[in-house]
Amino acid sequence: MMLSRPSVNYMSDSNRAIIFQLVNTIRDALISPIIKTFPSLRHNFHPYWYIHDKIQLPKRQLYLYSEKDSMVPLGALEEFEEEQKRRGCHVDSVNFGDTEHVAHFREKPEEYTKKCIEFVSKI
Repeated sequence: MMLSRPSVNYMSDSNRAIIFQLVNTIRDALISPIIKTFPSLRHNFHPYWYIHDKIQLPKRQLYLYSEKDSMVPLGALEEFEEEQKRRGCHVDSVNFGDTEHVAHFREKPEEYTKKCIEFVSKI
């Protein structure tokens, strides 16, 4: 998440990351009981559930991710991929291993470009 937003002069990136994690932890702790009690409301509280419940995604999908992503947990992404496969989608995915969120192209441009071209050529 931190790489996808500009830095600010009044706070270090490490402090921003700590605050971001703290706010998300508190938010999740408060919202989790509501979602468990009223699953039909879950799409109102988190983008993941909104996409899961309300949006019909394309039948061909490409997921570019890594194990070191500080914004998107690996397990959640893999679970989402499996759900899309159960819905009949053709899912391609690339795990870049050690790159940070939205930094895959910067760190591994050849592999990233190759996978994107392969995906687009199949559409």
